[in-house]
Parts: sequence; C-alpha cells; structure tokens
Amino acid sequence: VTLPWTLRLIDNADGRLGLMLLDFAALGAGIVFLALPFLRFDLLDRIWATRHMRGCSEVALKVLSTPKSAAILVATSLIIPVLAVVIAWCVARAIESPSGFVQLFELVPPIMLITMIPISIAGWGVREASMGLAFGYAGLNPSDGVAVSLLFGAVYFVVGGIGGLIWIMSAEKAAKGDAPIEVPE
Repeated sequence: VTLPWTLRLIDNADGRLGLMLLDFAALGAGIVFLALPFLRFDLLDRIWATRHMRGCSEVALKVLSTPKSAAILVATSLIIPVLAVVIAWCVARAIESPSGFVQLFELVPPIMLITMIPISIAGWGVREASMGLAFGYAGLNPSDGVAVSLLFGAVYFVVGGIGGLIWIMSAEKAAKGDAPIEVPE
C-alpha cells in the first residue's frame, strides 16, 4: 500500500527496483496461493508440500468467503503492520533517531515482508541488515536503523514471551487440550 510513497522516499535506483520486485513477488505469491484450489495438475497432488499447501489455500478461501471472517481478517491484516510501525516509531523516539512516523510508515512494512523470508530465526540479522539499508536509502543514518531494528526485535521478543506465558497458563488452553481447530463454513 505504501509502495508509491516509499519509492518517492528512496532515490537509489537499485533500492527502488529491489523494493518493487519484493512487493510484486509478494503479491504474486499471494495470488498463486489463493489460486491453488483451482489449479488441477496431477503433479500438485502427488507432492506432499503442494498437496498440503492446496489444503491451506482451500481453508483460506473458505475463511475469505464468509463476510464476517473476511472483515476480521482484513482488519487484523491492516492493524498489525500499523502497530509494528508505532512500535518502531516509539523505539526510534527512545534513541532520539531523527526518523519521523511517516518515514517509518513507508519503510517498516517492506522490511517486515523481507524478514518473513525463512532464512533466519525470527528474522534476526535479516531485519537489522534490511533496516540499516532502508535507512541509508532514505537518507537517514544506517546505524540508527540497526539500533531501531535491534530494539524492535527485543520488544517483539519480550511481548511474545509474555503472550506465550499467558497462553500456557490460560484456563482455555487447559480446557480444550488438543482439540482440533474448527474451520468456519
């Protein structure tokens, strides 16, 4: 969503090209994922990974076909990146980085997308390199980007740990045990 503004922020041609490729690859992967139930190739059904990916895609389409579930999913999908930007902005304020909220709003979502690439544990290292590079491309101090990224990761680690403890000790988890998750129809 922020791609047009992010491209305005980044002057480097390689940075702009990389960002566009990343965004279009993510959109393409999403479209292919949602199209899997409609692709009928015998090879897709014989391979374990693609067979299960097709099953996940079918569940995703069922969830998206229900207006209430789709609205919740879309709202959550928009709120989570915005809250991540707020966290990054608070961290940047804490270290007195000159980056503004709008700049972080344009830089953090693509960085979050990059850190989803499964090449590191929870994005550590990839996020720091990406944030330093993005800050540099945006005309900000790359070391501020690395510091913001490290503190951002620490915040997510602490909040995730607290959430994990709450989940482990919840009465709801104990009551349900290992019951299967129901799919909305």
